[in-house]
Amino acid sequence: MAIEIGPPPRQNTKFDEVWRTWISRWFAASGGTANAGSFNGLNFTASNITSILTRNHNNLQTIGGGASNDYFHVTSAQHAILVGAALPHFTPVDSISAGQTQTQAGATALTSGVNRVTVSAVDLDGVKLPTAFAGARCLIINADAAQTIQIWPNTGDAIDGGSANAVDSNSLAAGASREYVAIDVTNWYTI
Repeated sequence: MAIEIGPPPRQNTKFDEVWRTWISRWFAASGGTANAGSFNGLNFTASNITSILTRNHNNLQTIGGGASNDYFHVTSAQHAILVGAALPHFTPVDSISAGQTQTQAGATALTSGVNRVTVSAVDLDGVKLPTAFAGARCLIINADAAQTIQIWPNTGDAIDGGSANAVDSNSLAAGASREYVAIDVTNWYTI
């Protein structure tokens, strides 16, 4: 026999007898008891939660919200990019050699928010941005003594409104730096 609990009482205090009775009925209707505070027997129909007891941060189903005050979950690779760009004391990934094939596939993949390329064998050797996600920032410093480098987006991404997988139309001269900001999961823009 189902227990009728009705709506919560309208009294202002939650410690009077009316509230205690309502809470006791609510616990009984939910499969627990007012004394134990148990939530046994909850119905998970139409829910993607299978166990409240084992649901931890790593078991979350999605990584992003979308509205104000939403919480976002990022992968460890995304975290490294965000932290690398945000902390002033962060040591950049140093001594990066640009890939020598002068293609997106052969470009050296960058893994941090701050990257210092120190070796480019010839002009237009290249590096590849990390996979874009909204809010990602990537600073590239060309510390090679003489060579210009190319910057490629990651596979499927684009730079400054260009075609997917197309190299940045502005190569990065020796001694120069450039920062890229991702506005979503595929589009990087230079600032």
